[in-house]
Amino acid sequence: MGVAVVGGGLWHGANGTFVAWGAWHGGMLVGHRVFAGIGWRPLVAVRGTVAWRWVSRILLFQAVCLGWVFFRSPSFDVAFQVLGNLSAPGPVTLASMPVVLTLAVGLFGQYLPRRLRFDLEVWVAKLPSVLRGAALAGALFVIQVLGPTGVSPFIYFQF
Repeated sequence: MGVAVVGGGLWHGANGTFVAWGAWHGGMLVGHRVFAGIGWRPLVAVRGTVAWRWVSRILLFQAVCLGWVFFRSPSFDVAFQVLGNLSAPGPVTLASMPVVLTLAVGLFGQYLPRRLRFDLEVWVAKLPSVLRGAALAGALFVIQVLGPTGVSPFIYFQF
């Protein structure tokens, strides 16, 4: 399975950073299978907790984001420079308070209890169409204001 994911990296391009991206994801898949197969009772008990479910989600998200640095970098030098800049002390330019709050609402909104999400959907469906349209316009405005400026080229045009 890991070899297939490395092949996926090669499919994206012959650059070594794509191979590293594929190898990283393949290694994570193999690591997950090995970890999930460990039957040691204390570890099985920890994996069954809500805390572990949250920790594992955060770890997976961070690991995938680390892989994307290699995917988007034209060279290993650039990738390691980006990673070095992420760990350097100082202000983070993209993480303003409105951006962080919007991301938090979006992230944690996915984990609302099912019943609460259903009740929210029913409540929104009962609102007048004009109000729902205004809320959608407001959401699009927030996305426009907080999003990057300019148009990014489609990533696959570089291949």
